[in-house]
Amino acid sequence: PAPLAGRAARAQTGGDDGGDLSAAVGDSVRVALSGYIQADGRLAGGPVSGNDGVLLRRARLTLDVSARGGWRLRLQPDFGQGRAQVQDGFVGWS
Repeated sequence: PAPLAGRAARAQTGGDDGGDLSAAVGDSVRVALSGYIQADGRLAGGPVSGNDGVLLRRARLTLDVSARGGWRLRLQPDFGQGRAQVQDGFVGWS
């Protein structure tokens, strides 16, 4: 395949469907990065109780790649609760 250096690339952010970061290389590849965070905060009104703090329940990034010919890739790791695990991932062709 030809190197990417000679191809036109464009990037954009936001949009009607929320905040995502996407980029395209020519007409053949589109890459989009999005995600969300779900957090809980706890603060007691008295002396420090040891239960104060912020807990990240979910911190998920979503990487979507689509290529010419109908190929798609999705990878969604979750970095919440102090561990990393893949919540969703697939490669497809249509």
